[in-house]
Amino acid sequence: ATDIVVALGTEAIESEKTAGEAKSTTAASPEEVKLPENGESLEGMSALKASLKLLAAGQENLKNATDYTAEFRRQERIDGALLDPQTINLKIRHEPFSIYMKWTEGDKGRQLIYVTGQHDDHVLVQLGGIPGRIAGTVAVKPDDPRIMAESRYPATCAGLLELTRKIMERHDYDLKQNSGFHCQIKDGDSFDERPCYLTTLVYDSPQVNKDYHKSLIQIDKELCVPLCVRNYTWVEGKPAETDGEPNLI
Repeated sequence: ATDIVVALGTEAIESEKTAGEAKSTTAASPEEVKLPENGESLEGMSALKASLKLLAAGQENLKNATDYTAEFRRQERIDGALLDPQTINLKIRHEPFSIYMKWTEGDKGRQLIYVTGQHDDHVLVQLGGIPGRIAGTVAVKPDDPRIMAESRYPATCAGLLELTRKIMERHDYDLKQNSGFHCQIKDGDSFDERPCYLTTLVYDSPQVNKDYHKSLIQIDKELCVPLCVRNYTWVEGKPAETDGEPNLI
């Protein structure tokens, strides 16, 4: 689950498409897709297509941005255990793809750097505090077990563009299946004082989606990028109560 507060410079956004004008190149087009307005909501396949349309516009906005900074907050369940929250100052550059992270909550002071094509495509990591000063900088693969012990994805999957792609891939898959889930998208939500759409997906069983029984995705109305994603898993094959987030994954 990830919470992202993003600062995208307006001068870096070259696309003039808005959420209502952008045309998705995915399964949601060629038909006209409407978005909810004035606090209203859409249900079913129309909702899923609207969510996909927004994310496609956000993907184009991100592709036209050379770089951005964000405060990245995450909490993930690894091997059944929900880890403590982490807060990370994040910097992303798209060409060449580059990542800088500095932890402000969790292993405070830890730093991570990755630049495509440098250091044999390894990630450079320095732990926080005394362990970091003693060990210095270590080069590891993006999917090194030490990284995967705290993350469900390799380090190179960081960033809004990859997050958007992954959500769109799942939306495309669900559209093709056309059953086994319920989708709603609602206007009038907000995250960190940013107006948002809220997409809610609920899956019928682990046979439909083995990882998630419920997903909540807040999509920025202006930039069309996902600002916050909360995914909930199954407990012994059944959906559990999400109040208090005991089954957050």
